[in-house]
Amino acid sequence: AQTNLQLLGQMRRADYGEEALDLVARAYAVACELFAGAHRGSGKPFVCHLAGTASVLAALRSPPEMLAAALLHAAYLQGDFGAGWLGPSEVKRDQ
Repeated sequence: AQTNLQLLGQMRRADYGEEALDLVARAYAVACELFAGAHRGSGKPFVCHLAGTASVLAALRSPPEMLAAALLHAAYLQGDFGAGWLGPSEVKRDQ
């Protein structure tokens, strides 16, 4: 999966429950905020990489919390928390 719709569809086919789908959808929404406008070297939006990572874990039937973590795995180092692309910082840690 490379999009939220593909990921949620994959999860439905794997019989994840509605609570799990909601958790992952909320994590995806946060990822979209943190990585708005960010792209990989290939030109693809960064969130496609995040969805792909979560998709691998969904294929392995990992718990939904792990899928949510996969969607946010790069947030601390590469997410934009409103102060630009600063990398690690005390402000990010607090947020």
